[in-house]
Amino acid sequence: MQTTFQEAKLQLLVKPHVTSDGSVAMHVKINRDEPDFNQTSARGDPTILKREAETDLLIMDGHTAVIGGIFTRNTGRNLDQVPFFGDIPILGLLFQRRRASDTRSELVIFLTPRIVNRAEALGR
Repeated sequence: MQTTFQEAKLQLLVKPHVTSDGSVAMHVKINRDEPDFNQTSARGDPTILKREAETDLLIMDGHTAVIGGIFTRNTGRNLDQVPFFGDIPILGLLFQRRRASDTRSELVIFLTPRIVNRAEALGR
């Protein structure tokens, strides 16, 4: 079995087009790839979690559009214990430490297009 390197990256691709009324039409593609240490290969290498959003927007020059909805939630539970003593019923609770974590995040992207040379872009 062979493992290959793969980038886990946050990527924003935008294809803008200036319309005749001075607005900006954009095709937007967002990728958020990250390593997943909960799902590993046979060698222990993490797999890649891929999240993707793709949309078309029409925004007036200088106005702002907001893209949201790329959510991440990581939960975990951990048990540390002293060998042998942690396995004793009831009394073993004194030799254990339990931890729980719940982390939530949302990726929100703000896009504000500005036409730099407005007369040339509009063909005037």
